[in-house]
Amino acid sequence: MLSPPNTGEKNMSDLPEYGYVQMKHLADYFKVSDQTIYRWIRRDEFPRPQYLSDGVSRFDVQDVREWIKKRREEWSERKDRRNCAYKQMVETRKRKAMEKGNQAA
Repeated sequence: MLSPPNTGEKNMSDLPEYGYVQMKHLADYFKVSDQTIYRWIRRDEFPRPQYLSDGVSRFDVQDVREWIKKRREEWSERKDRRNCAYKQMVETRKRKAMEKGNQAA
């Protein structure tokens, strides 16, 4: 599973609005190595590059932007679920502590 990409600190305005970008640009944007992006691609966790001609591949920036948006939404949902689980745990501990205190009295 991917860790949250460095999309929170970076603004998508750092990416062109449309067109294609090189691997180096994406590696710099996400602050990861080329190999990390290739690993994400092999795991079907990142958009595949478009092969424009012999030996020339680029990433469609719209695919990358959609991927970033989807990841942000997923991480936001996970964060919300973790917060709910934490609140439930705290409430349960408080309730048990109160019940234990009432039994002792």
